[in-house]
Amino acid sequence: MELFPHQERILGTLSEHDSFALFWSMRVMKTLPMVLHITNLIMQGKAKDAIVIAPKSALGAWKRDINKMKGKRREACDKITLINYEKVWRRKEYDRHFDIVVLDESHKIARRQSKQSKFCVKYATRSKYRYLLTGTPLGQGRLEDLWAQMEFMFPGFFGPYREFEARYCITRQLPGTFIRIVTGYRNKEELLERVKPYVSSLTLDDIADMPTDPPDNIVICPRPNLFIQSGVRKGYVKEYDMVIDNPAVKLMKMRQVASGFIIDEQGETHVIADTKRFAFGELLDEIGDEKVVIFCEFKQSIRSVVQELRKHELPHVVLDGDQPDKEIWKWFQEHDHMRAIVCQYATANAGIDLYTARHMVFYEPSLSTTMMEQARARIKTAVNPRKCQYHWLIAQDSVELKIYKQLEKHKDFTVNTMSEWSWGDYDEDETL
Repeated sequence: MELFPHQERILGTLSEHDSFALFWSMRVMKTLPMVLHITNLIMQGKAKDAIVIAPKSALGAWKRDINKMKGKRREACDKITLINYEKVWRRKEYDRHFDIVVLDESHKIARRQSKQSKFCVKYATRSKYRYLLTGTPLGQGRLEDLWAQMEFMFPGFFGPYREFEARYCITRQLPGTFIRIVTGYRNKEELLERVKPYVSSLTLDDIADMPTDPPDNIVICPRPNLFIQSGVRKGYVKEYDMVIDNPAVKLMKMRQVASGFIIDEQGETHVIADTKRFAFGELLDEIGDEKVVIFCEFKQSIRSVVQELRKHELPHVVLDGDQPDKEIWKWFQEHDHMRAIVCQYATANAGIDLYTARHMVFYEPSLSTTMMEQARARIKTAVNPRKCQYHWLIAQDSVELKIYKQLEKHKDFTVNTMSEWSWGDYDEDETL
């Protein structure tokens, strides 16, 4: 089996560490060397079994690389259990000892108080070999995300979280609550030096001569239904007798309106504008005969995209939460006639290969920088690298403009961000 030089090197490094982290950027091909390392340990009699915990969409990549194994190494792969984060902590059969534990997309345990994080960290005292894989170990540069990940590899590495926070974080208490939030950091260089011996960091640019992508193509779509949008801003939509007094719900409804629909309190979807769908159709004409990946947030947006793809008679597949075959993306990859794949951010942002396309369309922006970075990387490849073109559909005078500008700063868009600007008039002359 032919490996890239960086994959060969990391196999040597892994053989020297019982616990180690591959903080490799997306598309740097970290799954294959980890499969080889796991099977090496099993074939050498150092381990009897292994569990790999990953997002649902990433499990397909593990199955792909496992299927490349032959002979005794393939037999060793039968000792590897693949499971997703959503299921592992809910099922008693996984609440036990495994010799090897691998957390793929390990930033999933960064929130130390989550149930899946607490469950995964328990493996630290149950297993001999523990490994982390992720291209985004620090969401928006949050150093506190390292605590749970290092605790998984080395129990007590930083000490209790309160000691970590006191040493490395600047915090303040939210008025009227007992909640403390991180506002800055101290001793950052010291922290990174402590972690450095147990981490390998690598980007696509480190392993291949990656061309510079052209600037993102921003498609400004006509204004959404301003009458309904105004009602959402004010907290009451008369047409649907809808009261919206929760800021998070208000943000969600503003995003829905920007994409041409709104869901009422009974769960019924109302299409209020086709302007973004029509803009998407025109963009498809511009892209022409090339393959294209489309990312959406909402189910209604997926329906609109599929409607337009059918109108253009373009063969396509859909990978969303309702898709039972989470490896449907392979059809897109392996069949030249398959012209488009429609993806939902939460389902398809990580662990899949879509590099047969060089065009990606964001039908609406995600609120998460990590989600966006993961999605963008799906069409990148170190094998025969080429320029990729990213297209954004942004509704004029809508919350999407604010979201896009926040993402440009590599920051998530939150309810707190939303409160920093007026819900009154949009800056109609504001440009991207």
